[in-house]
Amino acid sequence: MKTKRIISIILALVVILCLAACGNTSNAGQTAPAAQENTASAEPAAEPAEPAETVENEAGGNTIGAGFKLPGDLPHKKVAAIGIYSGMELYTQWKKNMETLLEPFNIEIQFIETSTGTELESVVESVCVAGVDGIIAQNYSETGIQIAQEYGVPWVTYCTTVTPETLKILAGYDNFLGVVTEDDVAGAEHCAQSMYDAGCRKVALVGLSRGLSDMMDYRADSFIETFKSLGGEIIAEDYSLMAFNDAIATIAASHPEMDGMFFTMMNDGVFQALTTEGLVGKVKVGCFDFSDSAEDFFDNGMLVFAAGGQSATMNCAFPVLYSYMYDGTYLIPDRTQTVFRDFIEIHNSDEFVNYNEYVRYSPCYTPDELGSMVPGLNPDFTFEEYEQINANFSIEDVMNRAAG
Repeated sequence: MKTKRIISIILALVVILCLAACGNTSNAGQTAPAAQENTASAEPAAEPAEPAETVENEAGGNTIGAGFKLPGDLPHKKVAAIGIYSGMELYTQWKKNMETLLEPFNIEIQFIETSTGTELESVVESVCVAGVDGIIAQNYSETGIQIAQEYGVPWVTYCTTVTPETLKILAGYDNFLGVVTEDDVAGAEHCAQSMYDAGCRKVALVGLSRGLSDMMDYRADSFIETFKSLGGEIIAEDYSLMAFNDAIATIAASHPEMDGMFFTMMNDGVFQALTTEGLVGKVKVGCFDFSDSAEDFFDNGMLVFAAGGQSATMNCAFPVLYSYMYDGTYLIPDRTQTVFRDFIEIHNSDEFVNYNEYVRYSPCYTPDELGSMVPGLNPDFTFEEYEQINANFSIEDVMNRAAG
C-alpha cells in the first residue's frame, strides 16, 4: 500500500505539471470533503440563460434548446478525460470533439490514456490529488469511483456497458453520476432484421472472445436470439479474440451454404479477408463499426447494415457531468438506469455518404445545445428531454439540426 501511495504521488506531480501549463492548481492537496457532502463547486454560478424550448425546424426535425445561448462568464473548471484517445479514428475524434466543444464552457480538459484495474485507480488518485473538478471516463472501476468520492470529484462513464447489478453498486457512491452509452441490444436486433430482410437465412457470427467485453457479448447474444426468432439459422460461431481473418477463412471453407456473416466489430482487415476468400456476391454482411472500405461494400451490395456514430456519445455525456459540477444537480435522477443512445444505422451507400458528411467528423452537437441540457443553465430542461435527445440520435437528426 505504501508503494502504491508513492507511485500515486509521483504520478500526481506529473499531472500537476500538465495542468499547471493551462491554469491554476491551487486546490491541489486540499482535504477531501466527507463522502456525503454535496461536491459541486461553491463559487458563484453564472446567471441562468432564458429558458429554451424545443421547436420544429424547416427541415422537419427538432432543434435542441432553441434560442438558448451559453453564458459567457462560466466559472473555470478542470476535467480529466480518462480512456483511449489515440489509434482508432473513433478515439481521436472523441478528443477532437471535446477540445472544440468545451472551450466555451471555460473547461480545462486533460486527456489521460489508461487501462482498467490498478493503473486506472492510480491515475484517478493522481488527478484528484493534483486538483480536478470532474472525471469523464470511457471505463469504470468501483475502487476508482470510491477514490474520486474521497476527494469530492464527480464521475460519469460513457461508451461502456455496465450490468444492472454493477450499476446498483456504483449508484451507492454520491459522486457517481451515471452511464451514457449506445444500445447494443437494439443495434444487434436491427442488424438481424436487416440481414433477414436481405435474404440471409444461414449466418455465421464472428466476435470478440466471450467474457472480455459485456457490450460485445450483448451484441452477439441479441443478434443470435433475434435472428433465430425470425426463422434464421446460426450455422457457426467464432470468438477468436481478434483473429477475424482466420475465422473467415475457416468458416468459408466449412460452410459453403453460408449466405451471411455478422461481426460484433469491423475493420479494413475483415473487408480484405472477405474479398480474399471470394465471398463478395455470395454472402451479405452486417456489423458494428466500420471503415473507409464500407462504402465500396455498400456499393457492391455485400454490406447491408452497419452501426456506428459512437463519436458523439462522449459529447452528450458531458452535460451529465457539468450539471453536477455547476450546482450539484443529478441530470440522471435514477443512476441505476443506463441512458441509452441509438447507434447511427447505415443500410446503403447513400446513407454512408451522409454519415461521412454530417456525422463522422462532426461533434454532432454545438456548445449551446449541450449547455441547454444543463438544468442549472436552462431551468425548464428535464431528464425526459435528455432521454429523448439520446433516443433521437440519427443521421437525419444531425442533418435536420444542421439545417435549422
